[in-house]
Amino acid sequence: MGFSLSGQYDFEKPFKDPHSSKYIWARIPIHQKRINGGLITFYAKRWPFVLIEIIEETIQN
Repeated sequence: MGFSLSGQYDFEKPFKDPHSSKYIWARIPIHQKRINGGLITFYAKRWPFVLIEIIEETIQN
């Protein structure tokens, strides 16, 4: 599974939304699944940093 956003954005920091003055995190597609004949794409913001935070929090507890 490949995604067209690969290499186009710096995912290590938020980027400026071209439609406003806000800085936002990109939504990165991380998984696709076929359900009832449709294709569902799962996205994550701040990927992979959110995964690292979850792992570190789990290890500490």
